Amino acid sequence: MRTRLYLNRWLTFVASCLMQASAGLSYVFPVYAPALKELWGYHETQIATVGSCFNIGGYLAIPSGALYDRLEKHKRFGPRFVALIGSLLLCTGYLGLFAAASGRIDPCFAFVCICAMVGGNSSTWFDTASIVTNVRNFPHDRGTVVGILKAFVGLSASIYSSIYAATFASGGASAVNAATRFLFFICAISPLMTLTLTVFINLVPEAYHEPDPAAPPTPPSQEATTERRSSRNSSAPSFSVQTRFTFAYCLVALVAAYQAGTALWAGTVHPSMHARRALLGGLLGLLALLLAVPLSSGDWVHRKPRPEALERLKRSLLSRLAARGAMAAAKLRRSFTGNGGSGAGISTGTEGALTEPLLGPGDGVSGTNGDKHQNAVAAKANGVAVSCVGGGAADDAAESSTEAKAAAEDGKQGTDATMQPPHLTPAPPVVREGDLEAQLEALEAVPALSDVPLSAAMRSPIFWLLMFQFGVGLGTGLSFLNNLGSIVVALGGQPGGQVVFVSLFSVANATGRLAGGVLSELVLRRYGTPRTLLLVAISFLTLLVVGGAAISELSDLYAVSVLAGLAFGAHWSLIPSITSDMFGLTHFGSNYTALQLGPAAGGYLLATVLTGKLYDRAARSHGDQLFCIGADCYFQTWCVLGGLNLVALLGTRELYAQSAKRYRRIVRGGGV
Repeated sequence: MRTRLYLNRWLTFVASCLMQASAGLSYVFPVYAPALKELWGYHETQIATVGSCFNIGGYLAIPSGALYDRLEKHKRFGPRFVALIGSLLLCTGYLGLFAAASGRIDPCFAFVCICAMVGGNSSTWFDTASIVTNVRNFPHDRGTVVGILKAFVGLSASIYSSIYAATFASGGASAVNAATRFLFFICAISPLMTLTLTVFINLVPEAYHEPDPAAPPTPPSQEATTERRSSRNSSAPSFSVQTRFTFAYCLVALVAAYQAGTALWAGTVHPSMHARRALLGGLLGLLALLLAVPLSSGDWVHRKPRPEALERLKRSLLSRLAARGAMAAAKLRRSFTGNGGSGAGISTGTEGALTEPLLGPGDGVSGTNGDKHQNAVAAKANGVAVSCVGGGAADDAAESSTEAKAAAEDGKQGTDATMQPPHLTPAPPVVREGDLEAQLEALEAVPALSDVPLSAAMRSPIFWLLMFQFGVGLGTGLSFLNNLGSIVVALGGQPGGQVVFVSLFSVANATGRLAGGVLSELVLRRYGTPRTLLLVAISFLTLLVVGGAAISELSDLYAVSVLAGLAFGAHWSLIPSITSDMFGLTHFGSNYTALQLGPAAGGYLLATVLTGKLYDRAARSHGDQLFCIGADCYFQTWCVLGGLNLVALLGTRELYAQSAKRYRRIVRGGGV
């Protein structure tokens, strides 16, 4: 058997978290957008279009999802290649923006939009490599994994805003100079960090997962005990899966609280450069604690599958082989009886029955649930008993039992025949190395989930209801976030005063992503509550945010920013989790990235076309040139968005009604 090297899946999880911290750079655009607007002389619609190009590029994720699914068999090369493309796009896009901002290239509007779209598209490659890989590595904790990883995307704006304020915007530097140097930092340093993290990304087959200390122990066989004793260099995990996830999301919550506190303090005290750098050092120290998650999780490099997993797989294959041997004996007897005892066709029947492949492409090992399904298959052919005990999936046990029963009935018919056939001794069952190799490479499966390809998913109303809510909900959030600089000025604030609100939005965004994933997993597992019911609540919260923004003053933006960030972030954890529940994991990459066309369309149509046109109309009515001043500058925008969100709320109610029965089947089938 060939030796395969897989990195510990917890190393992949931590590397993915840190990579996701650079996957939300498009959310940092409002921090330096006013400086670029002044530098290039753009009006509001143009600068809003640049921001929407970041978002459109960030949501055109179908190529990354399709490529990931195409390379799924390459469990190390596939995810790493997808992340590598993201690093290259990140460097290319922001390098072009830096060249335009520094005067090395003429800031043609079309060129700036293309660079923004390329730079924004890098996030989809990071997100696909991180989310899909970790959902496949932890299939029974889908909501928790998505929530934590998406929380780091939400925190990325706050993290990079802190870097901008402490390193580039301090010391009396002009806004234009700070924005130019910040763009160079993103195009040079961020890709190097993501390239380093790419090395640790890999899909880990179930047979190579570390044993969970919290799982009930199973009695080992003599072979497994001998194998464990021979591998003395391997270390057993000290903490359970849930303990590590608890530590991770407590750390995310701590970082979010720290950033919220520092943002509020900085907005009132206006700290010095040294104080901002001290705050940045505290933030980086908290992020470094994430490196403690994979500690004591077993071997960091897996060279061999777990002995108990290997033994269980062998038993499962032997069980099916014994059942097929019994079927072969039954066919021999029927062939002998039908040919009047001549024995014609015996050789052909025996060879065909005992040499065909045991398992199809979809068969695999059932992870921690595999120990619960053990079956005994006893088949007698002409007085020769073939017995084997196997541990595999429930489908294997059912098929083996059915085949053995059919063989027993056929054997009985053959015994009652008038002409007794000669005594036949079938060959002992032998597991093929090719069958064993193929099943050792299988990812952990969740039998309760159906596997629906993208073509079939697009024929389902659930898919389109999800896409509509995704587009309207995130389009509303982007309309608020991308225009925060102009909203602050319109309500009487100073240019540049949006930094504190962007930080609050980012922290709330991360909190919403974390809470949406973890809370939906908790209520689904404990109470059977569908995730779609939580999506209804988030749709209602988005509608409330629009109403609050329409009547808010400058001091009210603190609360509105927090609520808008919560609603915006919860979409990002709930919809991927619902997608995996409704359409399965096999085609999760394609289905999830296809749904992101909704935010791409919503971000452009709502955050750019609608918001920009109505803002420019209000500015002309006021006689303003660069910025519109007045509480009514965005009132018409909020009215239109309120109507759209009301329709989306009705759509999510229908989505909940259509998905409730399916969630009941998932809970009964052990899909959580």
